[in-house]
Amino acid sequence: MAVNSANLKAGMIARETIAFGVQGLADPTMESAQGATDVALSPTSTPAVTKVWAGRVTLSSGAATLDLAALDRGAELSDLNLSGLKVQAIGIFPASANTALVDATAGASNGYGIFGAGNTRDLFAGGRYVDYSPEGLPDVGGAAKEIDFASSDADAIVDVVIYAG
Repeated sequence: MAVNSANLKAGMIARETIAFGVQGLADPTMESAQGATDVALSPTSTPAVTKVWAGRVTLSSGAATLDLAALDRGAELSDLNLSGLKVQAIGIFPASANTALVDATAGASNGYGIFGAGNTRDLFAGGRYVDYSPEGLPDVGGAAKEIDFASSDADAIVDVVIYAG
C-alpha cells in the first residue's frame, strides 16, 4: 500500500461555561487546550511515513503477539513487513466490551519497545492511546519486531493503527 498522506490528530480540549449570573451579560466560555496536535505525514514529510497498517488483534487464551514484520492484511493481500522502518506513530484502541485491562509491552522474544525498553502500558476498555515518537524508536528488524498483548480477558480485542517510515 502506497501512502499518500496520513494525519495524526491528538490532544485534549476542555470548555467550561462560567456562570456569572449578571443580568444582560452572557456567561463566558473558557477554553483550555493541551497537547493539541495536527501532524500531516507523508513519504516526503519529516518524519517520513511510507507504510500504514490498521488491524484488529484478538487475544487467544489471554495473549497475542503482533509481529511488525508480518502484519496481516487479510486473505486478498500479502502481509505488510515494516522491517527497516521506524514506527513513527501508533494508535491502540481496546474494545469497550473488554472485561479487563490489556497490557501492551515489548515482545518476549524479539521485543519492539514501543513504549520504551521494559515498559508496559495498561490499556483500559474503551480507551484511546496514541503515541507519536518521530524518529524516536528503533528500526523494525529481526531482534526488534514484536509487541505482546496480555489480559485476564481471554478474548479481549484491540484495534491498532501504525504509521511507519
